[in-house]
Amino acid sequence: MERWGCMVAGEAEDGEDGLALVEETRPHFIITDIRMPGMDGLVFSKTVKERYPEVEILMLTGYQDFEYAKTAMHIGIRDLLLKPTKFDELEKAVRKLIVDIRDREMSRANTIG
Repeated sequence: MERWGCMVAGEAEDGEDGLALVEETRPHFIITDIRMPGMDGLVFSKTVKERYPEVEILMLTGYQDFEYAKTAMHIGIRDLLLKPTKFDELEKAVRKLIVDIRDREMSRANTIG
């Protein structure tokens, strides 16, 4: 991740731990799975977006179910990648996110200053 200009702020085993970690670290983006113990990735992502709408989310899934994709879009998940995800596909999605986040922050800084 460092070569992309970012760092891993933490890892969580489930959605509850993930929410606590988001609260603690306030990341720019999250990569999550759709299936997790306890709280699934969709509920986790919806909760994150409600509390921190500026946080971008990439979701990984092994399911090609259209309903998951539709729900993900409704929540505001940035990208839904099908597992097994190829490294170059993940890299492309992360790079795009980083560029978009930096552009958003530059634009915000220019309107403030």
